[in-house]
Amino acid sequence: MKPQVPMRSTMTFLFLLAALGVRAQTFFYIDSISVQPTAPTTSDAVVLSLSGGLASTGAQVTNVSATVVGDTITIAITAQDNGGLTVIVPHTEVVNIGTLATGTYSIVIAGQAVDDLASAPQHQFSVSGGGSCAGLELVSIKWHALTDTAIMVNVQNNNGTQFDYPNFILYNATGDTIAKESVNFFGITEESWHRLNLLTGTVAPANLFNGRLELWTGFTTSLACSWDLPIDLCPSTSCSTVHPYIINLGGATASGTFNWGILQGGNVVESGTFTINEDQQIDLAEPCLPPGEYTMICGGDGGPTVGTLYYGLGAGNLQETVLQPTNTVIPIPIPFSLYQPCAALVQVPPVRADGSKISLLQEPGLITLLILNAEKGHIRILDTQGRTVHTSAFSSERHTIATSAWSKGLYTAVIQSSQGQRTALRVVVQ
Repeated sequence: MKPQVPMRSTMTFLFLLAALGVRAQTFFYIDSISVQPTAPTTSDAVVLSLSGGLASTGAQVTNVSATVVGDTITIAITAQDNGGLTVIVPHTEVVNIGTLATGTYSIVIAGQAVDDLASAPQHQFSVSGGGSCAGLELVSIKWHALTDTAIMVNVQNNNGTQFDYPNFILYNATGDTIAKESVNFFGITEESWHRLNLLTGTVAPANLFNGRLELWTGFTTSLACSWDLPIDLCPSTSCSTVHPYIINLGGATASGTFNWGILQGGNVVESGTFTINEDQQIDLAEPCLPPGEYTMICGGDGGPTVGTLYYGLGAGNLQETVLQPTNTVIPIPIPFSLYQPCAALVQVPPVRADGSKISLLQEPGLITLLILNAEKGHIRILDTQGRTVHTSAFSSERHTIATSAWSKGLYTAVIQSSQGQRTALRVVVQ
């Protein structure tokens, strides 16, 4: 004879099954999570939008709450279904988070009758330093003048925020890391230069590209500032000023004259004489060289017998060649590459697929766009912050733009034809 199951136990079992069945159902499916603004700062009120669908025409979200603990934002959602036609009804829940401290935050969805189907990257976002970045001017992002394995970032700090233990990271348009700075400074005060080394195996774009530069602080623990902008790592002019120099590093006061030269392919392209005397223990020159491979040499012309004299070449802050002594019988050459990744771009007019050529003529207060085989199109000019300073349409071979009211510096001209073909050119306003 089978054992009898008490009625109370049976009812409890059925009740548990029903309860489990209800909890297993989903009434709100979340397909995507978006953050507004897309790059929030500490001064922005952050809003999360949870978009997806309700399970029926009678389904609804009855409760939503958000809690922030450390760098985790937990969204608790309760949904229910009061009956209705079983079709997916598009639905978005907007959750106001408010202002947040700098850092990278993770989003966790919790609650009842909700299913989180959003992709993993949508569950994370960063908050930057906000107002403190407004006074941090991004002056330039360029190749290191003397190596193709580093990029130099020049910034001007105008607001007094120190940005403790900073380092910059450069990304391309797809979010891949191009170059990263090691932490070398206690902070950023006034003007500063930062060396970002290319990651092993990384090839930086040779032409204009859309990129993202981020400034992190606290040994890469907090995102302080970010810039999304078009980037051209090459100089804006056909030649760049370098500084061959001689210096007395001590021992005694030196005097004398020294001949120096810069060679390319065995030919002298620049030369001159350094003079050292009691009033001047360092001397330099300022030739302008196009990108390429060079060698510098320097030797005494009745030079001194005292002092410790060396020669070398500089191309900007943190951009120096090795030093070599000048008191050798045979001068020791210093080979160097100047903006080598840009060598192939010098004085080569851009050519579009349709065979037309575009170039810019510059004169004080004016730039002129020249277009062979002209067609209709428009030109947009951006500053180094990625802001549009000019936009206009053209329909002839010659298009003139006044620049007298612009600030001095580097700009990028993006020309687009009516067929959608684009060309980018560098513009320098002096």
